[in-house]
Amino acid sequence: MDFDPAHIGHYRLLKEAQNYGRVYVLLNSDDWLLRKKGYVFMSWAERKEMLLGTRWVYDVLPVDDNDGTVCSTLKDFTLPYESRHYRFTWFGNGGDRRGDNTPEVNLCNELGIQLAWGLGGAKASSSSELVAKARSKEGDLVKEYRELLTEAEDEISRLDSLYFKDEDYQFTNGNPVANKIRQRLSSL
Repeated sequence: MDFDPAHIGHYRLLKEAQNYGRVYVLLNSDDWLLRKKGYVFMSWAERKEMLLGTRWVYDVLPVDDNDGTVCSTLKDFTLPYESRHYRFTWFGNGGDRRGDNTPEVNLCNELGIQLAWGLGGAKASSSSELVAKARSKEGDLVKEYRELLTEAEDEISRLDSLYFKDEDYQFTNGNPVANKIRQRLSSL
């Protein structure tokens, strides 16, 4: 899972997952996020720290997800190694994940790992939708800022034109009020 950014669906998934035993999160890499989404909202280290801060997560493990799956990690931590303190017995998914859109299913069946679907209930939110919504609001704010900037530039031009109608008050550097406004706008 990516938890980038985390949302209420992730919270519910982790809360329910504790009913199956210790919760180990196989956390996708930043490279995986770049390949899948085209951006990294929170770094792997930040996501790990946040997950470890919940009372349900026992550990967060990095994964080799170069093939787009966590199969390599599942295999590594499920095969019987004497030095291992744990072994995966469950592989859980929430939201809209199912057997037909989860590439790890065949490996889990092969390794005897039980599958848990729908952890946390129906899909409650989407990290991608949250980011898109934030970007949309950011775009709206940028648009509003540009409109205000255009209005300010129009007002500056108006001030300049009023100021220079009387030839007795012409300054070589322009209208001091307009210049002050220009200086303030350029610092934004």
